[in-house]
Amino acid sequence: MKIEYKTPNPLIRGVHKTEDAYTFTMEVSYDDLSKDCGVVLYKKGTSEECIRIPFDKGVTCGRILSVSCEIDNGYDYDYNFYIDDKIITDEYAKAINGREKWGEKSTFTSAPLDVYGKDKKDFEYLLKKPRIKLNDNVIYKLHVRGFTKSTTAKVKNRGTYSGIVQKIPYLKELGINMVELMPAYDFFENAEDRDEKLSPISIGTDIINYWGYCNAFYYAPKASFAGKSGVDAINEFKNMVNELHKEDIEVCLEFMFLNKSAEYILKCLRYWVMTYGIDAIHLTGIADDTLDIICEDALLGDTKVFAMNMKNNCNGYEQPLLRRFASYNDGFLKGARHFLKGDEDQVSSMCYNVRNNPNGMANINYLSGTGQLTLFDTVSYDRKHNEANGENNNDGAANDFSWNCGVEGPTKKRKVLELRKKQIKNAFAMLLLSQGVPVIFSGDECANTQNGNNNPYCQDNEISYIKWTRNSFEKEIFEYTKKLISFRKCHAITHMESEMKNMDYLSKGYPDMSFHGSRAWYLDSGYFNRHFSFMLCGEYADEVEDIFVAFNMHWEEQSFDVPSPRSGMVWKKYLDTNINTIDTFIIDDVVERSIKVTPRTVVILVAVKDDSKKLTKKRKSK
Repeated sequence: MKIEYKTPNPLIRGVHKTEDAYTFTMEVSYDDLSKDCGVVLYKKGTSEECIRIPFDKGVTCGRILSVSCEIDNGYDYDYNFYIDDKIITDEYAKAINGREKWGEKSTFTSAPLDVYGKDKKDFEYLLKKPRIKLNDNVIYKLHVRGFTKSTTAKVKNRGTYSGIVQKIPYLKELGINMVELMPAYDFFENAEDRDEKLSPISIGTDIINYWGYCNAFYYAPKASFAGKSGVDAINEFKNMVNELHKEDIEVCLEFMFLNKSAEYILKCLRYWVMTYGIDAIHLTGIADDTLDIICEDALLGDTKVFAMNMKNNCNGYEQPLLRRFASYNDGFLKGARHFLKGDEDQVSSMCYNVRNNPNGMANINYLSGTGQLTLFDTVSYDRKHNEANGENNNDGAANDFSWNCGVEGPTKKRKVLELRKKQIKNAFAMLLLSQGVPVIFSGDECANTQNGNNNPYCQDNEISYIKWTRNSFEKEIFEYTKKLISFRKCHAITHMESEMKNMDYLSKGYPDMSFHGSRAWYLDSGYFNRHFSFMLCGEYADEVEDIFVAFNMHWEEQSFDVPSPRSGMVWKKYLDTNINTIDTFIIDDVVERSIKVTPRTVVILVAVKDDSKKLTKKRKSK
C-alpha cells in the first residue's frame, strides 16, 4: 500500500475523512509520548494487518498525536491505534467491529475506517425534528433490548432498534411523543470487557450488565442492538430516529459517562445530536461544572437537557423562548408513593409535587424506573425480592415506599387485585395530572412485573423483558393510561409552560390553580389527613373547561365541597377510579355542591356548559 502523507489537523479526535485524506488523531499520556505510537490498518472484517502508520510522520501538539495520509478505497479497511505492542480501539470510533453479538466476549475489536462504506444513506427527517414544547412531552423510557426481546413481542429482529420502529403504532396509540432510551451506545455488558475500576460488579465475573451503566464506546450505537455490523447499527439507529420523527415522536438518549473529561463528553453529545438528530439528552451522574459547559454550549442550543443536579434557576443559561432544561430526580416518586399508600403528613408534599413546575426549568416526574420497583410491583410487594441477582437480596434500594395491598406478591384474591388495580390508576392520575413532565417506565402502562426485583441490572431474561400478551387486568390499565394521557393532552391547563401562581392574577374569577380540603378554598394539611383536591381554571390556558381533582388516599370515605362553577357551567364527573370497568371515563354525573369520594380513590370533575338550561329555555319559548 502506497502512503502519501498530508499536513494533519489535530483538532478533530479519532479519524476524520476529507476529500483527499484520512486524518488520525489520538490523545496519549506524557509517558507514552516517547513510545512508538501510530495507526494499524486491517483488511475489512478481519484482524489481518495491512500496514502500520506511525504518528511521527505527522505532528505532535502537547499530548495530541496526529497524522494524515491518502488511502485509496478506505472503506475496504478497519483500524486501531497502537502504543508499542499494545493495540487500542479508538475511544472516538463511530462504529465498533467485533461486538455484534450480545453477551459474547470480545476477542478482537476494531473500527471501520469509513463508517458509511460505498453507499451512504440519507435520512431526510433527521434534521426535521418535531420540536415539541417540553411541557407538552409525555416521555416513555425503555431498554432497547428488553422492549421487544420477548417472544410475545411478535416483531422481526427482537431486541433491536428496528423492533422499536415496529412498535411505533403502539407508542402512538398510547399517546407518547418522546422515547427515552436507556444507554444505547456500545457499552461493555461483559465483565471480561469492562474496566472493573470504572464499573465494578460486586459478585461473579460472568454477570451481564444488562442496563449499560458502565464504561463504553460512547460514540458508537450498540452493535448488538442492531444484530449486524457496527456500520449497520449506524444506519439502523438513524432509521429508528427517522421513523419516530416522522410520527412526531422525539428521541432522548440517556448517557452515563465514566472517567471522561468534560471536553470528551461535550464532543460526544454534539456528535449524537448532529449525526443522529436526537432531540434530548438525559445525563446521569454528571458533574456540576461539566453540566454547566453542556448547558451553555451553542451547538446544543436547541437540545433538551435533563439531569438530576440541574440548577434550580437556569436563567443564567442562554435559552430559546421555550424551556429546554429539566431536573430529573426521584422527588416526585417518593412523594407520590408515600401519599399513594396513605402515609401520614403527606398532603403538603403532594400539593407541592402537583404544582412543581419551575419557570427557569421543567421538572421530570416519574413513578418507577431503573433501581425501583415497577408500578405494579409497588402495589404488590412490601419489600424487594432480588434473590435472583445472587447477592442474597442485599443489593438494591432498601425502601421502595411500597404497599402490597394485603398479600405479598402474586395472588388470586379478587379484593386484593381490585385494590391493586385502583392504586395503579390512582398513581397514574397523580403523574398525569401534575404540572411536571411525565415519564412512563416501559411496561407500567400494562401492569408489567419484575417479580419484586427493584435492581434487575443483571437480569437479561423475562424478568426485565416486556410481556406483550395481556390479560383483562393489564388491558384495563393500558386503556385507562391511554385515555388519561389523552385527557392531559386535550387540557393545556394540566401542563402549563410556566409555574402556577395560585392567584387570580388575570382577573378570571378564579386562581389559575387552587387547593382545597373537605371545605372548598380551605386546604387542611394536618398530620393525619390523607385527602385534598385542587382546581384548575381553564381560562388561564384559553380553555372553556375548568378541572377539579379530588384525591382521597384514606381508607375511609371523604366528603369534598366543590367550588361553585362559573356562570352557565356545571360540574360533571369525568373519572372515578373506584368504578371497575375499562370505560371509567365520561361518567357524566352532574355534581352540585359536594361529592363523596370512596376510600383510596381519585375523582375528576370537569366544568362544562350547562346544556340543560338551554333545553329549558327552548321548551319555554315553545
